[in-house]
Amino acid sequence: MVLGHEISGEVIEKGDDVEFINVGDLVSVPFNVACGRCRNCKERHTDVCLNVNPTRPGGAYGYVDLGGWTGGQANYVMVPYADFNLLKFPDKDQAMKKILDLTCLTDILPTGYHGAVSAGVGTGSTVYIAGAGPVGLAAAGASQLLGAACIIVGDLNKERLTHAKRFGFETIDLSVDAPIPDQLHQIVGVPEVDAAIDCVGFEAHGSGGEAQPAVVLNTAMDVTRAGGAIGIPGSMLGRTLGRPRKPPSTAISPCVLVSAGQNRSRSTPVRHP
Repeated sequence: MVLGHEISGEVIEKGDDVEFINVGDLVSVPFNVACGRCRNCKERHTDVCLNVNPTRPGGAYGYVDLGGWTGGQANYVMVPYADFNLLKFPDKDQAMKKILDLTCLTDILPTGYHGAVSAGVGTGSTVYIAGAGPVGLAAAGASQLLGAACIIVGDLNKERLTHAKRFGFETIDLSVDAPIPDQLHQIVGVPEVDAAIDCVGFEAHGSGGEAQPAVVLNTAMDVTRAGGAIGIPGSMLGRTLGRPRKPPSTAISPCVLVSAGQNRSRSTPVRHP
């Protein structure tokens, strides 16, 4: 399975105020952009940083409505707040030998893992994961590591479901005209699960192909047992749930330029180390 969004590479330039990162360092670049200084960052909510996006909290590279930070799928990436945002690999030679594994630290794998942890997945859990794409499969793999007894992945795409089956996960074909609780009942004996993970977000569509931004989240609430939990790593823009947006303050910060080494999603080519 090839994961996307990963940015890992070598620092080739740095700003005058960057203190702890040096040219030549091999680093991992998180997909989220954060300042490390605002209240949300200090409370470890770096996904909704208040200083990196003039239109809404939160910023990311190469993603719509998240601050205009381009370059996440390019040969070179300008990284703001470099001392906070970059993870330096202490042994460059050793890191290069495992670079394909280390690139998984930046986005998709941690996103899926965070969804599983947020949903309270643990030993013996039954888990329903909406979406069999890279994030969904990462969430399924994370659920397995966390000790889940039964992991069920749902999707409209039959090829993705076939891929999920290869890893040993149960699957639900959402294109079938059958209620999801009924399909869950056939697998686990009850029409509900201990935990659900939304790995689709606002780009969700119904079985007929029509856009239904909240359909996955609503389904997750329907099939999660009382006392269970839902993890939502899928993107949920403010308009999805009808909430107004409040523009945060803006900021300019010390930056570095990174030659991106590994990045496996979208269409822009990158130079591998």
